[in-house]
Amino acid sequence: MHRLPPGTRVFAQLKLARYGIGALLSQLEFARALHRAVRRADLPVVYSRGFAPRPRISFASPLPVGVTSDGELVAMQLERSMPSLELARRLRRQLPEGLELVELQVVARSKRALFAGIDLAEYVVDVGYQSAQAEAGEAVCGGAKQSLAERAESAVRQLLNRAEVEVVRRTKKGERTVDIRPAVDRLELCECDSDRFSLRMRVGIAPDAMAKPAEVIAALAADLGELEVLHIHRVALLASRRPRSQMRA
Repeated sequence: MHRLPPGTRVFAQLKLARYGIGALLSQLEFARALHRAVRRADLPVVYSRGFAPRPRISFASPLPVGVTSDGELVAMQLERSMPSLELARRLRRQLPEGLELVELQVVARSKRALFAGIDLAEYVVDVGYQSAQAEAGEAVCGGAKQSLAERAESAVRQLLNRAEVEVVRRTKKGERTVDIRPAVDRLELCECDSDRFSLRMRVGIAPDAMAKPAEVIAALAADLGELEVLHIHRVALLASRRPRSQMRA
């Protein structure tokens, strides 16, 4: 058998979709559901030692409850290499409703390199416009009427042009004001109706450069008025491939 370089292990790297009931699971419940599926599929996963052995499975970034996703990244350490197609076939049969295997690759690398550089998340966010404002349909600006699409486009441009975007973030220790502008990598309007619109955004997820989709919407509300987050969908987890100091658009 071919020997791996020191510090290198065999991993199955997974991309999973979460929808329906799968999006309502907490991170702990998601991990438990995946552990059960791995055991039922009889995959050659390495288990921890001790009184209650657990499969050695790592997750790139927790998904907030209620958010759907097409690209959750997971890595499982394997006792031995196996064909990717065989592993995928076994696991797909055992995944519960709401979890779907999108992609699986068997790779040999160090544990540190599994999610190296993953510091961005791309989302599509559906936003509702306050009913009272939607009934008006248009706003007057400088004597000219503006549609919701025009106002939303304007609010997006203004946010991206600002040097700072301060929002109030709630944490376990209370509330604090944070500047999310360095963590907003991309922001654009996708679709717009009379009372709702969709945004595609790419934001930082690293501890020192993070912005939550709801925080971006709250910042836009300063220019647009009351907004309601209707649905958040995570499209992918990505690596910026550039210094965080250059993340601004």
